[in-house]
Amino acid sequence: YTVPTGLTATYGQTLANVVLPEGFAWVDSSLSVGNVGANTFTAIFTPTDTDNYNVVEVQIVVTVSKAQAGISQAPIANDLIYAESAQALVTAGTANGGTLLYALQENGAYSDAIPTGTNADNYTVWYYVEGDANHNDSAKASVNVTIAKATPTSYVISCSLYPFPSAPALGLSGLCP
Repeated sequence: YTVPTGLTATYGQTLANVVLPEGFAWVDSSLSVGNVGANTFTAIFTPTDTDNYNVVEVQIVVTVSKAQAGISQAPIANDLIYAESAQALVTAGTANGGTLLYALQENGAYSDAIPTGTNADNYTVWYYVEGDANHNDSAKASVNVTIAKATPTSYVISCSLYPFPSAPALGLSGLCP
């Protein structure tokens, strides 16, 4: 017999996903293939002539490649109105197999911090999952966000009469009788 070589799997699979040649079987096909890299597992080789040959336990190497990182919940655009200060543009998303990163430009600097905006304007928040040791990066995606213009606040100016002849000048001439 010849021990199989060149066997591959993807992170997250089990040995049941790794097909062995005829005569070989995994001792426990429910085992995870493990982390990315070369991992060794036990299999049994059963010869066709068991009257003359023994069943043999062998060690087989499986090369595990990275799985694709994913987004389990995409960032959601926040409903925003201009408020004179920076506001988070999105509600954070969640990643599978890495860290969700954000930027305001597709080819800009990405960070795990939620981007903010201050002025009334349209923004595009770019995001992707930076894969961990067992996952490839995800594709970039984006969500459009608008900070709407605010409605000016109206102020009520009340005037009062001062009983003193030296009332302070308030600079509101013409507004109060």
